[in-house]
Amino acid sequence: MKILIIGGTGFISSKVAEKLLSKGHKLTLLNRGKTKTELPENKNLSFVYSDRNDKRTLSELASKQKFDVVYDMIAYDENDSQIAVDVFKNKIGRFIHCSTISVYMLQKDVRIPVTEEQINLPLMKEFKRSPFGWDYGINKIKCEDVLWKNHDEKNLPVSVLRPTYVSGPSDPARRDWFWIERIL
Repeated sequence: MKILIIGGTGFISSKVAEKLLSKGHKLTLLNRGKTKTELPENKNLSFVYSDRNDKRTLSELASKQKFDVVYDMIAYDENDSQIAVDVFKNKIGRFIHCSTISVYMLQKDVRIPVTEEQINLPLMKEFKRSPFGWDYGINKIKCEDVLWKNHDEKNLPVSVLRPTYVSGPSDPARRDWFWIERIL
């Protein structure tokens, strides 16, 4: 498959890129080129350096490449997602948005186990120091809203990933440290 990853050099997206390349997919990473990639050279890997919201570059890329799948690993707000909808509608096989488990952790009544319906519950009173990232979760909900409003199995099939807690070597957010620091 021909796959575009918007991002591709971050903690999660670099692992996704690694896995896709290991399966033999042709992969294009679109990013600003500010973060060095740890991916080894590969004949199936190419780079496009541009801002994710450069509509002209994205449109040219979508028209020329005919991607089967687009992974958006870095959409942060509704504008990011709307630009992706405008550019990729009717041009790709599937659009995959990387969201976050934080979309569930902002509700007034967090229920365990977490279910898909929980995202529709009323939000808690604003809590800026939330370890789940208040603004991050709210903005990801807005991204998802834009994508689901435009989801269409023929013209823009959308899938949303909501990774749970992620950590590991080279985690720039030092997620483990947040909890370790509180124990010490």
